[in-house]
Amino acid sequence: MIHSKILILEKQSFWYPELQRAFQDEPVQIQSCNSLSQVEDFYQKNRDLKEPAIGILDFEFHPAECLLFLGKYVVNSPISTIITGLSKSSDLEWTLRELGVAQILPKPLSSVQLVESCRHIIQNSTQDSL
Repeated sequence: MIHSKILILEKQSFWYPELQRAFQDEPVQIQSCNSLSQVEDFYQKNRDLKEPAIGILDFEFHPAECLLFLGKYVVNSPISTIITGLSKSSDLEWTLRELGVAQILPKPLSSVQLVESCRHIIQNSTQDSL
């Protein structure tokens, strides 16, 4: 039984296997994609989802398209969004937060940081629904 969903937008499948290993014994469905149209489908199909859902977007992959996507789909979405791929000195942090991004994980990013962020979101979402 699936209790949470995670979708990862990345150019090459790097974080996908890391998250699969980290959540292998947990009821978490992890998907990888390489186009924003797939991310849009995920957000549309899961907008009424009761279980925790997370979208992880590699901002370096498609920066302009990511901004447009965030403005259209993320504001008021029940799906928590994590942005990766920004430098620590990026001027976009507050803009991204205003668009509804739950977490911004600057590079360099470790798998431990990403897994902990996902676990934190899942645990908080699960507690909120009780």
